[in-house]
Formats: sequence, C-alpha cells, structure tokens
Amino acid sequence: MYMMRILLANDSAGTNRLFPLLEGHQVIAAETLQEAQIALGRQRFDLIIAGVHFDDSRAIELLKYLREESNQKDTSFVFVRTRSSAFAESLKLTMKSLQKCYEFDGYVETDKLNEDDKRIRKALFSKLRERHTA
Repeated sequence: MYMMRILLANDSAGTNRLFPLLEGHQVIAAETLQEAQIALGRQRFDLIIAGVHFDDSRAIELLKYLREESNQKDTSFVFVRTRSSAFAESLKLTMKSLQKCYEFDGYVETDKLNEDDKRIRKALFSKLRERHTA
C-alpha cells in the first residue's frame, strides 16, 4: 500500500475522530488556517482533508489558498463533516455551489455513514480514486 502524505485540517475533535482512520499514512494535523499554510509551504501532500468547521469555518479559505496561491494546486482536496449539524442540507448545497468555483474531490458526512470507520475510510479514499481515474 502506498503511504500518502495527508494534511488533516480540522478542529481537535474532528482530528481525533479521523486520525485513526488514516493509519498507514503520514498525517500532518493543522488546527488553524495559518498552520495549514505553513505545512503546505514545507512539504507536498497527496491529499488534504478539511473539516467544514475547520478554524471557524475557514476550510473554504484553505481550498481557495490551495488552488490560487500555493505551489500544490493539483493536490486532492476532500471536505468532511465529522459531527451532526442542523445545517447539514445547507452545507451540502454550499458544497455543490463551491464545486463550480474551486475544484475539489468530494464531501464526506461521517454521520451519514453511521460513524462506521471502514465506511468512512472507504468514502475518503474513493473520492481520491475518482479524481485520478476520471
């Protein structure tokens, strides 16, 4: 299995939830936009997983930075929601609209997968495969 370099941009609860699912890969965690930007400046990543609530909902800023300013414009990017939200449907619509402006590889809602670790891991990595086989 190929060991990917993954930037996990999420709050501490989201990081704690997802970190075990990424076992076998090199994972760098960032809890702020600034930490994520510094990490992107230091090394290349194969995948960025960003929580929709990352750094007071600055995940979109991270995607914008990645696509417009970084030297890693082609890096795969997946949004993830790791906790229930009253705004789940609104978030889904926002993700669809955002896809028209900035290319990203998908949106995974862990509660829709019954918090099943295998299903979540499969969903995260299937988004990556879809991009590279399309």
